Amino acid sequence: MFFRGLDQAIFTPTILAVLLSAGIMLAGGWRGGWRVPASMPSLLLALFWLWMALALSWSRVPEISAVFTLLLGSIPLLFFAAIQHPQAARLIKAQKAAIAVAVALAGIWALAQFFFLSDLTERRIHHPMLNPNNLAVLLMIGVFMVLQVFAKARGVAALAAGAGIVMLICALMVTQSRGGTLGLICGLIALIVFCRVAILAEWRRFLALAVAGASAVSVFILLLISRYEYVRIVGGGGDAAGSANERLLLLRSGLKMMADHPFPGSGLGTFYLSFPPYRHPADLSDGYFLHIDPLQFGIEMSPVATLLFYGFCIAVLARTVHALRASAAQPQSRLALMLPFCGLVGLLINIHVNFDLYMMPAQMCAAVLLMVWYRASEDILGENRITLSLRNAAHRVFLIPFCFLLFVCAPVWTVRAGIGVMESDRSVQALQAGNLEEAAAHAAKAMHLGARSYYRAYYIDGLWRSQAIQKDLAALDPARRDEMVAEAMRSFDLSLRYNPYYTFAMNAEAFLYAITTGSGSLGLIRAQVLLEQALAIDPLNFDVRMGLARVHLAQGQAVRAAAVLEEGRKWDAVKRFAPVPYRIMLIQLYQAQGRAAEASALTEEMQNYIAAQQGAQALRTGIDRWVNAKIEMLLQR
Repeated sequence: MFFRGLDQAIFTPTILAVLLSAGIMLAGGWRGGWRVPASMPSLLLALFWLWMALALSWSRVPEISAVFTLLLGSIPLLFFAAIQHPQAARLIKAQKAAIAVAVALAGIWALAQFFFLSDLTERRIHHPMLNPNNLAVLLMIGVFMVLQVFAKARGVAALAAGAGIVMLICALMVTQSRGGTLGLICGLIALIVFCRVAILAEWRRFLALAVAGASAVSVFILLLISRYEYVRIVGGGGDAAGSANERLLLLRSGLKMMADHPFPGSGLGTFYLSFPPYRHPADLSDGYFLHIDPLQFGIEMSPVATLLFYGFCIAVLARTVHALRASAAQPQSRLALMLPFCGLVGLLINIHVNFDLYMMPAQMCAAVLLMVWYRASEDILGENRITLSLRNAAHRVFLIPFCFLLFVCAPVWTVRAGIGVMESDRSVQALQAGNLEEAAAHAAKAMHLGARSYYRAYYIDGLWRSQAIQKDLAALDPARRDEMVAEAMRSFDLSLRYNPYYTFAMNAEAFLYAITTGSGSLGLIRAQVLLEQALAIDPLNFDVRMGLARVHLAQGQAVRAAAVLEEGRKWDAVKRFAPVPYRIMLIQLYQAQGRAAEASALTEEMQNYIAAQQGAQALRTGIDRWVNAKIEMLLQR
């Protein structure tokens, strides 16, 4: 839940835990074989998984794609590992209970933030998740999981489950997520329509739950209205139109990206790297995800991935319809089938407005929902399995390489990837402290112990070498200086080899060209060409724009320098999010050119930006700082 990006090694224990769990569940099949489902949904899920693995071979940024392949691949891996187990029912029940407990704790924490820590949080509660919508999806899925308990429980257990459902719905309200709310509503409607017989058979308890839920929702909407000037979940403040427009702009950009490069794709998880040239000037999104997961699959892994994904969804729907027809006289079996299916429906809705299938918690929940749904469908339609065995020579051809890659190569690579991230972070910390020797040592460990394709390790190695050159530039012997520059350039080139979109490395190379040659020299021309190439890859990179402006200034072309910074401001995202040094540089250029009115207007804009950022930063990091302080206090005790 605390995942913030691949520059954190938190993905390492998660992937290792998934692989260990799957390995334990699959261990019993080494002798007797594995009884895997033989159905259209399982076939298409396996084909989607296979395509993910194949797409890794042509990814332009292999380290990022490998991590996301292992993360997204956890859905089919956990599904097949659990469903084939002789004790699948008990295993799935235990996993469902674990997910329900985790989601319930997240719901309690969300309400605690809303009632007791509101001065430390943003308007929409989301901690520990990256995004309020990501948290809302987990809470929505939790409602359907706890509903399964409520449907079977009696007495105190039923009261506890009902209270848990109401609590999760209230927690969903404080995220103010329209997608999560829509997913819940659609799922509940489907549940009522297709399970009305089972619901009417115990109408009193379901009516009591509905009244309690509706009352709690009403109370929380009133609380939100009283606390904030507008409430997003009811469409206040004009936010709905802005959010919808942002999604439409992303959709247009995404469709153009897939049309321009339909095959083979840039690699899973690399959308944010290839997106900047396609960004619409009015798009204010962060640009990390498309917010339409199936389309993003098509951009990253070709339209084949999108077709396989939707084919899988259609197969799940078709099997569900078949099971509903076969269970017309079995209301309880229908209820057991529809509860996980409705959770999947809610998730499917949300992945078309958010990026849940790229987040670890949603991936775990999706795997468990699929397990529960498939077992319920088998209870109605009967089992149809095939056995894959190592005793079969034909099966061994693919089973042995599969197991070796998954349970030997993948864990080793994952550990190395985590080491690379941690050592790179330590190197950056040493650089910030001015300790070049320590930075060099950690960078060397990141390159040699970390994943070979980890581009950031090579970039950081180039950075410390670049800083060493700057530190003693005037005193360096020309031959030694050229040697050090070549070593730094070699590191930056390796970084770009494993991530050709990494414009920070291009910017660093250009900086080296600029500082190690005189004004008007070939070095400055090289720096200019390199930075212009970097802007073609990422026109919103502030550092690159400022670097190119500095090169123009060194060449005595102040007008061109100002034009480079002004060009960036045609994107609304640059106007809103450009850092203070960017704004100051443009103000100074305006003042030097006698453009006083423009300098004054930009100064006022910058002051407003600083004030807004200070308030937003305090709320954005307030809860994290509070949690970290409490953890430190406990550790000291």
